[in-house]
Amino acid sequence: MKCKEIQYRIPEYLEGQLSENEKKAFNKHLEQCNDCKELLAQVSHSMQYLGKKESIPYQPFYYTRLKARMEKRQEAVSAAPAPMWKRVLQPAAYTFFLGVGIYIGILLGSGLSGNQQEISQAEKEKLELDAYAESAFMNEMELESLTSTFILTNDTSYEE
Repeated sequence: MKCKEIQYRIPEYLEGQLSENEKKAFNKHLEQCNDCKELLAQVSHSMQYLGKKESIPYQPFYYTRLKARMEKRQEAVSAAPAPMWKRVLQPAAYTFFLGVGIYIGILLGSGLSGNQQEISQAEKEKLELDAYAESAFMNEMELESLTSTFILTNDTSYEE
């Protein structure tokens, strides 16, 4: 037998569950391997220290008594009235925080500022072109008005 197999079968050996052939092979390996012999001594010492396992006696009415005790305790808890603060202040607090949450949601949905002016489409295009012009001419060159070039052109020569 190999050491790994011996290590797994030590509890069976100590409890006498091995066949005669397996027991002979086990003992033969123990004579040759000091590590397995030490492990057997440690496990047998631990098992003697723990002793034999005791079984818990069967109690047929345990569940019934436990259930009755739990129901009695539940009745005692539910019979006591809830404190005044819990019955009045708790729903009021929930309502208050719900209102605050809805208010904050409305503010976030409207963009947090109600005094923004509507900008016409032409003004938006002009602002976009100016922003493009500023980013395109970075060497402080004199900027020409792109809006007059692209939008306000009266030259219709390209339409022919």
